[in-house]
Amino acid sequence: WSGRRRCACSSCPKTWATCCCWRPRAMLVLVVMPLVALLTGVAAHLLLGLPIALAALLGACLCPTDPIVASDVVSGGPAARDLPAKTRQVLTEESGANDGLALPLVLLALAPVLGKAAGGEAVTATYQVLVGAIVGALLGYVTARVVRSVEAHKDIGPPSDLVVTLVLAITVLGAARVLKSDGVLAVFVAGLAYNARGRQRRARAAGDARRRRQPLPRRPVHVLLGAVLPWDDWADLGWAGPGFALAVLAVRRPPPVLALARLLGLRLRDAVFVGWFGPIGVSAVFYLALSADEGATDPRLFAAGTLAVAASTLAHGVTALPARRAYARRAASP
Repeated sequence: WSGRRRCACSSCPKTWATCCCWRPRAMLVLVVMPLVALLTGVAAHLLLGLPIALAALLGACLCPTDPIVASDVVSGGPAARDLPAKTRQVLTEESGANDGLALPLVLLALAPVLGKAAGGEAVTATYQVLVGAIVGALLGYVTARVVRSVEAHKDIGPPSDLVVTLVLAITVLGAARVLKSDGVLAVFVAGLAYNARGRQRRARAAGDARRRRQPLPRRPVHVLLGAVLPWDDWADLGWAGPGFALAVLAVRRPPPVLALARLLGLRLRDAVFVGWFGPIGVSAVFYLALSADEGATDPRLFAAGTLAVAASTLAHGVTALPARRAYARRAASP
């Protein structure tokens, strides 16, 4: 990343060397996400009576922000009208990054549950993250160079952004799986590398295409999620289950974001908005399923996790429009 290259933030005229727009993204992923896992684990231990190791695993599984639900809040014309570009970009980029970067936390928390050495899981997590990042960066960079070369020669029409990004994502996922690395993180890094080649115009076009196709995969994903919800296991949790879900919404993310608002470079209203809209979704279900596949078969883990996902999807979906309008009114007031 050259210091001469312009910052990727569309609202920022600075270069990568002088821009501070990266600070809230880095803080949210590297500081807030572990705090979110810790607070969620504490709530699981106190309210559900889970053993400390299992509660820590549940906290790690629920710590990533879901990019599908988050995109509903920050995408489209109304969001661009009501929210500043920095706030929208912070939520979009953080939700994309921590999907993959939550894997080390999940693997480390999984080790004591399965009776494994934490050192071995740390090595595995480090390998998966580093190799995933390298694979994504390499393939994203090469793809951007090839596309730019095709555009420069003008021998054929410009390639479709939709086709290019889909093929890139599938290729990166395949390569990451072959190398047993973090595929989610690899795809995110590939997207960063692809867009970092000074291709802002085509990046915006790809973003528009992404917003157009989002409703297509989102519906079956949530239908499938609804089909596998463990109603009987939810009932077994008793009143502690809804109490845990409410506690997750209240203490999982808003307190650490508000406490670190100054370090994050966020004003109070931005911190409130970013702190509330950290929805839990498909990535959490993926990590819950991964944990079960690895041997963490306690039914309370999947039951409590999916209950939190359902509560988050409902709460953040219902409050998205009112909160966005309230933000716009507050920003417009003197």
